[in-house]
Amino acid sequence: MSHWRWIFRTTWRRGWYSPDDLQVFTRHRRGGIYWFTAGFDLRALAAWFPAVVVGMLFSAAPPLLTGPWAGVAGGIDLSFVSAGLIGAVIYTVLLVAFPEPATVYGPQGPRVPLRANRITPNPDPAVANVEAAR
Repeated sequence: MSHWRWIFRTTWRRGWYSPDDLQVFTRHRRGGIYWFTAGFDLRALAAWFPAVVVGMLFSAAPPLLTGPWAGVAGGIDLSFVSAGLIGAVIYTVLLVAFPEPATVYGPQGPRVPLRANRITPNPDPAVANVEAAR
């Protein structure tokens, strides 16, 4: 879970979330500003898979799972830390290489732009209306 948590925390830089679009799946609909590619954020998945593998390699949870690198820190389970760091680093690199569309940001744009002049504030009037209602 740590790897997914850190990938999600990396998105704090958005500074804004659309509550309606976060609930698309629970309302049995498709689409929304977070739908990305067929409902998946491929950047997040590409960071999640290696983070899971590294976390399992460092796992020290006998009898369930003991990874081959479990003894590196003298029996301390480094799976949580290693998976989280790997997930956050890979996701950040992928966000720089393949930026998110401007529609996922609020009317002010991202809190922390990863590339100068690549992402402009969201021009969508619906986003501005939701932000003004807060």
